[in-house]
Formats: sequence, C-alpha cells, structure tokens
Amino acid sequence: MKKTVVWIGIAAGVSALFLLFVIAMPWVRMFVVQPHVVAGDAMVPALEDGQYIFVKPRVEASKIVRGDIVLFRYPRDPALFFVKRAIGLPGDAIEISDGSVLINGQEESTFDELSGVAMETNGSKQLVLGENEFFLMGDNRSESLDSRSFGPIKASYIFGVKY
Repeated sequence: MKKTVVWIGIAAGVSALFLLFVIAMPWVRMFVVQPHVVAGDAMVPALEDGQYIFVKPRVEASKIVRGDIVLFRYPRDPALFFVKRAIGLPGDAIEISDGSVLINGQEESTFDELSGVAMETNGSKQLVLGENEFFLMGDNRSESLDSRSFGPIKASYIFGVKY
C-alpha cells in the first residue's frame, strides 16, 4: 500500500513538472532566451557556420550598443534571420571608402580587436542613420550580405542580441 502511494506521488510530481515545463517553455523562449543556429561564414571568426548561439529577445533599441551581435529579420524576406554586428547606431554618420569604415569621422577599429582579424571592407557608401536605424555588418566582410547591400535595418526588424 505504501509503495503505491509513493509511486502515485512520484507520478503526480513528474506530471506537474512536465506540465510546468510545457507551459513555461514558450514564455522562456519569448522573453528570456532564444536559441539560434548560425548559417554561413559572414561572422567568421567570431561565429562559425552551424554554431549555436543564445539570443536575448525583445531588446529595446536604446540598449543595443556598437559591437553587439544581433539577430534580425532580413528586410527583403522577413521569414529569414541573419546574424551581424551592430556597426552604426541611430544618428551615426557612416562612410565606407578605400577599404575602411568611418563612423562619425573616426576609423572603425574596435571590431578588429573583437574578431582578431583586420577587416578590409569593399564598396563605397555614405549615409546618416535615421532614428531607430542600425548599420549591421558581418565580421567576415568579403563573405557578408549586410547593410552595405540592403541598407540600414530598422529597430523593429531586430529580434534580439547575442548573450
């Protein structure tokens, strides 16, 4: 009789934990942490193709800082997610020329230190970011489809920031 009561108690406890997990998991993924698999070589060497990352979803635009790695919806096909580094923040003046990126007139240098490689940047572009716009680029500039081709990303397209 006591063994039956113990097993019933264990079964009830396991059922309650399972139910809690099923109910809580969508909320955790929506507000706490979202797993994502990196696709492609655009963020090498910081992130490798097939690497799992954890993203903090629903980050306010004002909380994104230069150098953050962000997950965002590709503006030309919002069903796709891309992972890039925030290079330009709202209001920044961005200039790309002669293989360099200038942010507000200063040569970008922080990201060489973050990724450990010198990043030659192809193309030529000048723009001033609007309110709630970000300029996002891959660390592996020669392999990256980024803001140089599809323009600034609106904050509403940014899903979250890598932990």
